[in-house]
Amino acid sequence: MIEKWSYRIAAHIHQRVPESSIQVLQFSILALTNMLITFAILGAVGIALQHLPLLWFSIAFIILRFLTGGRHLHSHWACTAFTCLFFTVLSYIEIPVAFWWVVILISCTWILRYSPVLEDHQPRKTESVYRKLKVMAVLFVWLCIPLAYYIHPSFLTGVMFQSFLLTPIGVFIINRLNQRLKGGDAW
Repeated sequence: MIEKWSYRIAAHIHQRVPESSIQVLQFSILALTNMLITFAILGAVGIALQHLPLLWFSIAFIILRFLTGGRHLHSHWACTAFTCLFFTVLSYIEIPVAFWWVVILISCTWILRYSPVLEDHQPRKTESVYRKLKVMAVLFVWLCIPLAYYIHPSFLTGVMFQSFLLTPIGVFIINRLNQRLKGGDAW
């Protein structure tokens, strides 16, 4: 349903701006729509549980995900369900202050080494764009230190989780979840 809706919007934009690509527009609209739906659900869950760190975790994860990419589950609804489940559970983990620098260094290393992680259907950018996105991602990770200190440590948990999903182990886990959800032999 969302795919059809995003295609219609992309086709409408393409009619007005012919040099735009329908596939790129559709992907962008779909990604933005799914992100907004997921964030709205997470916001409702966070408010219902009276657990605002869920929102901070989500914000950190989503911003870093936008900058570094990542594998996706094939079903948008499965992605939303798993995201809500994992975010809710992981947002209760507070990384002790003594380990913040370790988390920052590991996250920055993973970002510099493994990002961007792209799906086959995602539009590609130039190397200079990827370098700029990596720099922005690393700067955002460092920005999360004062956010963790003044607001809540779940900013760092969100950064660490997204950085982990960039690694070969993180990509492997997402690929296995995709196989499992399709009914294949994943484990």
